[in-house]
Amino acid sequence: MLHFRNYLGEEMVDKKQTRFDLTGWKLVTRDDIPQQMNGSDCGMFTCKFAEFAARRAHISFTQEHMPYFRRRMMCAQMSEDDVEDISFAGPCSAERIAKKPLGNG
Repeated sequence: MLHFRNYLGEEMVDKKQTRFDLTGWKLVTRDDIPQQMNGSDCGMFTCKFAEFAARRAHISFTQEHMPYFRRRMMCAQMSEDDVEDISFAGPCSAERIAKKPLGNG
């Protein structure tokens, strides 16, 4: 956690030329969260932890959900035409994404 605090401080100085005030922040280490089980999903885990924390939602995802989240993120970032050009992706309509249950890659 100390590294994270240092990182935030360094980024604030670099980007905003001001000190990052952590007064009142409570650092918490949780042990009830899912663990990344490979060497390639760290970014997706970070995004999902941030999203769930921002919504104050119960962390209910696991490593098994990462292929679904990657696909959903890709679809959100690309236009329908772009996605249809990628043979493995198929159509990314909102209805299709919403109907796909978590855990089915």
